[in-house]
Amino acid sequence: MKIPYTSSIGYVLHVIMLSFLITVSAGCSLHGTLPQEGPELQPAGLPLYTVGTTFVYSDGTWEMVADASPGTVTWRNHRGHVSTGSPDFIQKRTYWETSKRKGERVIVRRDWPLLPDAESIWPLGKGAEYYYTEQGAWSMDGGRVRTYTYYGDAKVIGTRRVSVMAGEFDTWVIRVKRYASKKRLRETITWYYAPVVGHYVLMESKRSNPRVPSRRLELLAVIPPQGQMLPAFHEVAEKNLQQALEFSRSGVPVTWSDDVSGLSGKTTPTATFRLDTGMFCRSYEQELNLPGERKVYYGMACRDQSRGWIVPRK
Repeated sequence: MKIPYTSSIGYVLHVIMLSFLITVSAGCSLHGTLPQEGPELQPAGLPLYTVGTTFVYSDGTWEMVADASPGTVTWRNHRGHVSTGSPDFIQKRTYWETSKRKGERVIVRRDWPLLPDAESIWPLGKGAEYYYTEQGAWSMDGGRVRTYTYYGDAKVIGTRRVSVMAGEFDTWVIRVKRYASKKRLRETITWYYAPVVGHYVLMESKRSNPRVPSRRLELLAVIPPQGQMLPAFHEVAEKNLQQALEFSRSGVPVTWSDDVSGLSGKTTPTATFRLDTGMFCRSYEQELNLPGERKVYYGMACRDQSRGWIVPRK
């Protein structure tokens, strides 16, 4: 799906505000108390990422899976920066590099008395918890190397159904606390992992330093890898997406199929809303049926001036 560059900061802010209002109306507060009970979910294993898949977020940023192997995922983001780490997204990437900085991290299990003897928090399930130590080193423009050590604890604190830009999802809620020392809390991060997506759909971060603002990041869209289909079939899937968003009512799918290749798919709009700018946006589910594999991609697109539907991103 061809996604053009969107440079309007005001436009992205309107989208963020709309998403925030939708989420609040569904009963989700940024740092409020989570409900004691949520939807029933089966234990969830580590995410499996496919090369070429792109994840777009509510602030307009995005990152694509550049490479994937058992236990390791390499990402490239909208700035061209590369990072590599475990598919366990609650842990910081073990290698990262920007235009001016680069660094490495080592994540090890905290082997302390009385702590649960778990190698990771996966598979996610009620009561799962994991304690670890993060040791890192980084440098700027090849200068002095700086080192640090953080102590982390991760716990599954329940399940919850959340509304974000990409849709509504049943999620496992994981709370991660990072300490600069054994007693000095630095940051609390809450992840909402949706098994049906295979990725987190919401992240909320609160720093202990009151001068550092809280952060909220929603999943806006998951864009399928173009390499999964021949260009001709990719064009058919893109045309199907555009037709569904332009003409179909919410909840009514528009399908396509090819008898020779066995490929098929459909797009189902799930909601329609209008921004303060007057621009129309729709959330959707895009299903692709490839030989031996069925994938569903969730997202939100907005109608641009040329009457096409685009996923807003940097």
